[in-house]
Amino acid sequence: MTKKRKVSPKQTLYAIDLMSREITPCYIKHSDYTIAKCNLFDNILDDLKDLIVLNSASERGCSIFVTNDKKLLGLAKYKTMKITKPEI
Repeated sequence: MTKKRKVSPKQTLYAIDLMSREITPCYIKHSDYTIAKCNLFDNILDDLKDLIVLNSASERGCSIFVTNDKKLLGLAKYKTMKITKPEI
């Protein structure tokens, strides 16, 4: 995903359309911050921003969290949510 490649606009739009059917956006609530702040002291992760995003996704029922972030990938799991890198 991080490599630069020449992809036709048609292929790009097709990929975005496919992902749009699979991905549901979630929005961060204040409670996500509150829970993440408490988790910060549990030594799960030392990055409050990452904890907020992970908690938000987990609380909305996300089962898989896709990222290239090495720290997050090192966790492998957050609550019941699997953390994985993109498959190409």
